[in-house]
Amino acid sequence: MANFEKALSHVLQNEGGYVNDPDDKGGETKYGISKRSYPKEDIKNLTIDRAKQIYKSDFWDKIKGDYIQNDELALNVFDFAVNAGVGTSVKALQEALNISDDGVLGNGTLSAMAVINFPDLIKRFVKFRNLHYVDIVIKDPVKIKYLKGWISRSFL
Repeated sequence: MANFEKALSHVLQNEGGYVNDPDDKGGETKYGISKRSYPKEDIKNLTIDRAKQIYKSDFWDKIKGDYIQNDELALNVFDFAVNAGVGTSVKALQEALNISDDGVLGNGTLSAMAVINFPDLIKRFVKFRNLHYVDIVIKDPVKIKYLKGWISRSFL
């Protein structure tokens, strides 16, 4: 069972405090929680405890972090879910596992992970993660300013 608190600590360290970058379509963001994704939240005054609740229910639980048997893999899948969305992260994991990529982490995905070499799986996952970031920059070159930070998050 992977460790949520350890993964959360890493994500919060990467996400930082309050920002309102005009080039970020998420708008106001604090601890990585964006106004676009959470329009009813008071982002500027968001507490760390509320951010933890959101991360647990809307990200960790949806990637079934408690059922991933490797902390490094869980951290990668969780961090990418926070950064790119749960469905995108799960699809990258499923691609790395070479199984149907429906974006839902269910029993089939968990079963495939149970019989895999984790270091190899993590390398493949990171490759798909970084290809996603490069694709974003190709489609929207203004985003190049984020590429170095996105990729650095992939190498935990």
